[in-house]
Amino acid sequence: MLQDVFIDAEDGVCLEEPQVRRARPRVGIVRLPHISNFTDFRLLAPFADWITRPPEGRFDCVILPGTKNTIGDLAWLRHVGLDDWIAAQSRAGALVIGICGGYQMLGETIEDPQNVESTASEARGLNMLPVRTVLRQDKIVRRVEAATPSGIRFQAYEIHMGETSRPPSARPFAVLSDGAEDGVRAERCAGTYLHGALECAAVLSELLGCPIPAQHPKQESYARLAEWFGQRARGFEELYL
Repeated sequence: MLQDVFIDAEDGVCLEEPQVRRARPRVGIVRLPHISNFTDFRLLAPFADWITRPPEGRFDCVILPGTKNTIGDLAWLRHVGLDDWIAAQSRAGALVIGICGGYQMLGETIEDPQNVESTASEARGLNMLPVRTVLRQDKIVRRVEAATPSGIRFQAYEIHMGETSRPPSARPFAVLSDGAEDGVRAERCAGTYLHGALECAAVLSELLGCPIPAQHPKQESYARLAEWFGQRARGFEELYL
């Protein structure tokens, strides 16, 4: 039996499992109806509440995850009152972070002229970042290497159908290895297309202003798992003949 191998959950059912919470930092992650890439937040699991309605109390950080339907989930966000709650948390001092679709929601507008994700052609964003997004048919899928403005290097990936324009003067969330700037950092708000950025403990610690413990690198786990299956390939073939 292979020991100490940690792999990502297959779907969001794992979010139903009870977790032991640490008091600080208090992190709220919005559980969008069409959430995607929820594994971005495995380092935050000990600190996080998954939110579907405005909860009581103050949070240190609120996160909008990726989604398969940005405009639809933005409408849901407003329907349940989380738009006003997020704004109130920000005014009270919370850091608001958007990843991919969550980043798009934090902007001024989202246009979907070809109805890529929904029947709505345009939606007003939360207006917390000075960006505008147009959804396109072509999906961007790529692995990248990047660095934060302070020089923390990390690996990530992009998987999105939007093109987001940002002011040239905006402070980037990160700079890619090819020199391109990703995302925006503003006062108490940040947005990025880089899935995996928050799986880097150093990046998280920088954003939240407090140390976040690292976990076993999952790349090593997947490499060990592949090696284990490779060594037993003949046995599996015989088993299923």
